[in-house]
Amino acid sequence: MGESEDGGRSGAGRSFRRPPLPPVDPDEQSFVEGYIQHKAARFLELGLEAYREGDALGRPTEPLEEGEREGLERGCQELVVGRGFSSENPLTGLSVPDFYRLMDTFHFRVTGKKSQYPKVGILDEMRVEHFAASQCGALFNLVIYDREDEA
Repeated sequence: MGESEDGGRSGAGRSFRRPPLPPVDPDEQSFVEGYIQHKAARFLELGLEAYREGDALGRPTEPLEEGEREGLERGCQELVVGRGFSSENPLTGLSVPDFYRLMDTFHFRVTGKKSQYPKVGILDEMRVEHFAASQCGALFNLVIYDREDEA
């Protein structure tokens, strides 16, 4: 009586812990950083439409609203100057959907996530994997709390 269908293993009343993120191979991280910085610079150089036309997968997919386009541009501007590759120097101008759109644009999928909660926002450490090359790396995105939300 009172036992769940899974034999009481549902975790009701227990806290759920995610397994730790796997370590990042330094060679793969170096590839990911160089590749993403190159793609971000190319996006800024060509602009959205020309970048999409030259992209093997037609990324970013259409249609994009103005705010989504601005998020991609902000992310690219931060990446080309080296932001996003450490917790000490994370991306700071992106929402969570902006981050996922940026990774998809450059043919990466998020495979794991760990969040920390500094006073200013939420710092996500994301593990990403390239669709084709299967190279894995880490990126960091700090979503800063909106001051108006705190009022």
